[in-house]
Amino acid sequence: MQGSVYQTFDPIARLRDAAAAREAAGLAELEAAWAELMQAVSGLFRGGTWLTISGSMPRGLREQGYRDLVAEAMTAGLRVALDAVFRP
Repeated sequence: MQGSVYQTFDPIARLRDAAAAREAAGLAELEAAWAELMQAVSGLFRGGTWLTISGSMPRGLREQGYRDLVAEAMTAGLRVALDAVFRP
């Protein structure tokens, strides 16, 4: 579509790295990575656009993570497509 801007990045990779290291670094590192992701992504929100989320939450993160992200996106006027499974 002419005039459209698409931004794609893989912030979940940082969360996966933190999840893999959580035994050594503890849950605080994982939660800090999620907070960093939330801040980075919400800074990109523009009303009338879409946020697509695919992939499962890394193990160890609280189950409300995607819920909070979706709620913030919808509050900012975005439509959201989510394809994920929660695995405690």
